[in-house]
Amino acid sequence: MASASIGVIILILIVIVLAIVGYFETGGFKLNKSISVTPPPPAPKHVSKPNVNNSTNYLYGCDNYDLQANAGSTSIGACTWGGGTLGVWVSTGKMGFVNFSIVGSNNKTYVKQEYLPYSCSTFYTEFYAPAQIYYLTLGASNSTTNGPCLNNYSIVTLNTSVKVLVNKTYYSFYQGNLSTGTYIGWSTSGTAFGGLPLNLTYANDVGCYPKDPWENYSGIYYISSYNCSPIESTGNITSSRFLIDKPFLNLQIISPKNSLDYLEIIPSNASTPYITDQVSTYSLSLSNGSLIGQGYKLENATIPLTSLLGKVVRLRIVQESDQKYEYMIAGDIRMSDYPDQGTGFLDNITYEK
Repeated sequence: MASASIGVIILILIVIVLAIVGYFETGGFKLNKSISVTPPPPAPKHVSKPNVNNSTNYLYGCDNYDLQANAGSTSIGACTWGGGTLGVWVSTGKMGFVNFSIVGSNNKTYVKQEYLPYSCSTFYTEFYAPAQIYYLTLGASNSTTNGPCLNNYSIVTLNTSVKVLVNKTYYSFYQGNLSTGTYIGWSTSGTAFGGLPLNLTYANDVGCYPKDPWENYSGIYYISSYNCSPIESTGNITSSRFLIDKPFLNLQIISPKNSLDYLEIIPSNASTPYITDQVSTYSLSLSNGSLIGQGYKLENATIPLTSLLGKVVRLRIVQESDQKYEYMIAGDIRMSDYPDQGTGFLDNITYEK
């Protein structure tokens, strides 16, 4: 009886061992050594831009950012900045006055102005701006007649030019192509040249020209006393000081045949000119006000500076005529070793002794 029990136990043990071996052989405890784990995608880094109408997450840099507003409207924009000092420039244009604010994404207000009656492009202030996104709001008044400047919209500009630069001497002509879209580096007097340069490409798109679209311009922004309508205003605009280290000053220009409209090379700290240059690319019929010649085509002009090599001077563009449709446009101003004088128009240069 005992031996039978032992035999049964042995048989049970044999069955258990066979079962265990079979389980391992069939992969019962076989682990998958290659496990591919796909984590969930990270949450999108969405930056909240309250009240900013922007269908994309891309923001322009604050180092050269413009916000514009038409009469009676409020514009809102945003820009991003890596940290540092920013300058604020404001032009009310014809609006007469504006209000504006600059608020960081940290909800701190850095600049706020409830009523600003400035007229032309004016350096307003500078502030240290830590790295973050900045939200700008610009509101323009309903009036389009109070402001003496010619631009039909108001604008606030942020950039890294934090001081008025006209008192600095540059070894090359500064802001000769007006690439900032502002008159930074220039000083204006009177209202003829408005608060901002004219974007000729945009002007052509919207029909902002007296007769025919502007032609033969190599840049985008140009000094202009024409602003989409006849003018009867006078004034001048003067460059920063620059050192004459090359014999020619080349530029592109449209200018009427009128002795009251001219270019001057003046000393750095005086107003009596070294050189006065009258460049005439078109004339005006006083009987019916029609243009004679190509008053829409930029011409290449050259002012010889050989006699002034080594001197520090400024360029002044003067419009003393207040005749309707007598306007001056100039840009792409640069020093050169060679002249770039066009043909077919007058070039009357006077040298002062």
